[in-house]
Amino acid sequence: NLISATGSKIRPVYQLNPRSFFMSAKHRIVIPPYAIQTPPEWSQKIPTVKQSFFSNGYDYNGEEKRLGNLFGGVHQINIFSVMKDNPEYEAVRQFSSHRQLLQKYIRDKRLAPLMGADSINPFFKNAGATLEDIEIFMSADSKFDSIGKLRDLQQDYMLLHTKQAVRAWEGMNDKNRIRERWPGIRYVMALTAELIKMTQDGNPFAHAALIKFEHELSQTAAFLKDETDKMRLLVERVNTSGIHIGVVENEKPVSIPVGHIRGYGFSLIQLLTAYDMYIRLAKTLMLKGLLENSVCNKIIREGGSHIRRLNQNLYLVTMKMRKIKNLSRHDFLNDEDGSLGKRLKTAIDEKAVDPIPHNVLIYETVPQYIFLRSPFSAAELEKMTAYAAQYGLLAIGEEA
Repeated sequence: NLISATGSKIRPVYQLNPRSFFMSAKHRIVIPPYAIQTPPEWSQKIPTVKQSFFSNGYDYNGEEKRLGNLFGGVHQINIFSVMKDNPEYEAVRQFSSHRQLLQKYIRDKRLAPLMGADSINPFFKNAGATLEDIEIFMSADSKFDSIGKLRDLQQDYMLLHTKQAVRAWEGMNDKNRIRERWPGIRYVMALTAELIKMTQDGNPFAHAALIKFEHELSQTAAFLKDETDKMRLLVERVNTSGIHIGVVENEKPVSIPVGHIRGYGFSLIQLLTAYDMYIRLAKTLMLKGLLENSVCNKIIREGGSHIRRLNQNLYLVTMKMRKIKNLSRHDFLNDEDGSLGKRLKTAIDEKAVDPIPHNVLIYETVPQYIFLRSPFSAAELEKMTAYAAQYGLLAIGEEA
């Protein structure tokens, strides 16, 4: 404390009053759904909500907001200040009764001491005080809902240095060169979304196709990594000899916005940027004369063929899946006369679709980037397996 010229103590303006400071923050308490028991007669002609802490389902929060807007704030929702001929009189009476019961429940359950509030919150000492200093939640987890969720606010983008990588992104869609057309990674990202939707809707053929695509994507990524590591090793050997060379780059790389990518989209973008570096290293070895031009050109062609093969395979299988996009495992259980099973067997024989691995059919193997859980009982999965085996829909001796 400071002493003034007259000898009196001066309280610094920056000193906080702990009591007033803590009263500014609301206390969070948990009251489970329907925990507050109400008399049977309170269940008549009241607004209800699916989740309420009152046993009669009373919509306390909704009425607090509605009546507060009508009467100018929560403090004004008072039965003693509303005339009986007011059309909202009964609503105010119901709200006041439920509010008193809520206050009594909090005191009786000793929620105040649990929050440390009995020493700083006047509500717990004054039965007539409001509940404005308290936030009520129906579960411990819901207490944190107000924090909000993580969002992808900024659009993702990638930088590509080589024309080969940009072509892999765009694809080749010249209608005048039908035999040379192939889908780019941009289109493949949309195709994976189609397969995901069918898989989530219970289509076992789409499920199997998505698992196969994951495997091919992993193989392509592994190929690029292995070949890139070999080329990096050649560059590092030169650098250790005292001659330092860098990997060629584009002084004006192409910036491509890719939206808010996730899952398969992100894996495909990673693959594309790895392919871009693969090409840059091959070009570096060619320009520096570390490998013959013919060898480097072969490396470039081989990398491109892996990317095109991956994209084309997914395109072809998705086109097949579109013809049976409404099919689901439920249809297997409901095919009493076997007409569907026979048609699917014919489609498999004609290579229109591939047979289903057993571990895919029964949800033992699920895709990496989507949540998928079997909605069927063990008995239903057993019946489904027998059906698929009967009509030759299972991949013999093959696991995904």
